[in-house]
Amino acid sequence: MSPIHKQVVMDDQGQPVSVVIPYHEWLEIERVVLNQLHGTESSKLRTHAGVIHLSQDPVVYQRQLRDEWT
Repeated sequence: MSPIHKQVVMDDQGQPVSVVIPYHEWLEIERVVLNQLHGTESSKLRTHAGVIHLSQDPVVYQRQLRDEWT
């Protein structure tokens, strides 16, 4: 990302109150931040992606477990 051209707006006491940046730079910042947010979440989930192979029917297994408690 290129350097941001910003202008800091001060109040009467010299305290910063806001920042003005060019609109095209704001759009670039938004795009980068949104990509980082979405990319991070999907990459976390991607580690769990895949297929499981079961040795028996899940409903049959669940019934067996429930029968052990009765």
